[in-house]
Amino acid sequence: MVYAMKLPYHFPSHSKDVTQKIRERAQNGDIGAIKTLLYDWGNENIELLLDTLIIEVSAIPDCIGACLLTSAAHGYEFQDLVTQHPDGTYTIQKWSDLSKKTETSSLLIDLDLPTELKCLRKDNILLRGRGINHNVDRRSGMEGRGVSVFIIVGSEAESFGYSRLLLNGEYENNAANRILRAVLGMEGKVTLV
Repeated sequence: MVYAMKLPYHFPSHSKDVTQKIRERAQNGDIGAIKTLLYDWGNENIELLLDTLIIEVSAIPDCIGACLLTSAAHGYEFQDLVTQHPDGTYTIQKWSDLSKKTETSSLLIDLDLPTELKCLRKDNILLRGRGINHNVDRRSGMEGRGVSVFIIVGSEAESFGYSRLLLNGEYENNAANRILRAVLGMEGKVTLV
């Protein structure tokens, strides 16, 4: 069974008031203000969003943790949802605005979400919208596109913004990069040192 979760700003808690303000600013051509308004809304409501994700994930049978990645490129939205099961297997769901379809697969990946959530809190990663985390490839000196990451384990959750890993890149071995490497299926395609 597919348990596709909607992107964060599609939750019912996203008020009509905010939508109306966005429309008004769009009509005035104020794109910068629109982005700021959405960013501010997300930061003000991050606790509500994390609580909602905890409820969503708790409804998935045999799930001990989940990781949701959301990103955008060239006007299209992308979402990856990985759920960890007690037997060590993972269900991976990928959705894109381009195809409007959810692809589901199951695999074994080298990742333990409860452990990585604990490590994430100890690492030097800014959590819950408190700033931008730069993740620069040590080989090229470049950053990948931005991605929003949500980790949910039981009644605990965290979120952070990060840069996607670049193919053949070399990165710091931290919880955020281990999570991205596993969820994006980049084992053997990036180096963590």
